[in-house]
Amino acid sequence: MNYPGLNSYVKNFASAKSLQLYLVFTGLVLLVTLGAHGGENSPPKPSAVTPAPTSPSTMIYHCIRYTIDPQKLDDFETYARRWMEGGIIKRCGGQPLGYFLPKKGYGGPDNIAMTLIGFKSLAAYEEYRAKLIADPEAKENLEFAKRSGCILTEDRSYFYRVGNEH
Repeated sequence: MNYPGLNSYVKNFASAKSLQLYLVFTGLVLLVTLGAHGGENSPPKPSAVTPAPTSPSTMIYHCIRYTIDPQKLDDFETYARRWMEGGIIKRCGGQPLGYFLPKKGYGGPDNIAMTLIGFKSLAAYEEYRAKLIADPEAKENLEFAKRSGCILTEDRSYFYRVGNEH
């Protein structure tokens, strides 16, 4: 089959592997949504062994997808390192999985970055937000990014993890 719009989009990637990596990151919501409709290929329903998504024992993950200015990647990396290496996220109660920045030379957009932060519950996330707002280093880091202009937009999503948690 020929899909002209898709074919021209695919040509923007240096290789099939870079397209696959991009689709894994950006298509996560689509995969979860498709599986939730109960089709023949959908995952099994939660059982007594597997906690349901609303179970209090299920971690939630806050995902922030950034559109960044690729000319200010160094500023964004400084911003990300301050959250991670400065310990701001952990101090405020989050469990960071990391910040992920675009890898040049592998294809795909060079203006997308993301972070994943885990929380034991929605209440834990709300406590984190309250501590973050009051934290002087967090305020300083947000001001740094604002002055720099390295972040153009932020999209926030929330996920639960399927499979073994480590």
